[in-house]
Amino acid sequence: MDYLGSLVQVDPALFAGYSWTGRTIKYQRAQIRGEYGTRGPTEADEERWAQWLAEEICPTETNRERLASALRSRCRSEKVEPPAVGRRSGRPDRGLRLPAV
Repeated sequence: MDYLGSLVQVDPALFAGYSWTGRTIKYQRAQIRGEYGTRGPTEADEERWAQWLAEEICPTETNRERLASALRSRCRSEKVEPPAVGRRSGRPDRGLRLPAV
């Protein structure tokens, strides 16, 4: 929350009382994405990132924090919101778990 607070110049303690579910947060998230020109991740994004991590990053990096950092950087460069911590792919037949970001 400290990072988010610094981005929007709001005291991070204020986030504790915020409702993170429901229509209001969905609407506000859409507004924020529109303002910054970003979008939420899709299943295709997750598949592409998993392939990229497997082929280009994992052969030389095994530290989970650095893997997550690489993924966050990739998301930032593509203007895509990183997946939530431990989020599974939308396909039930896939066991993909992206690193915590």
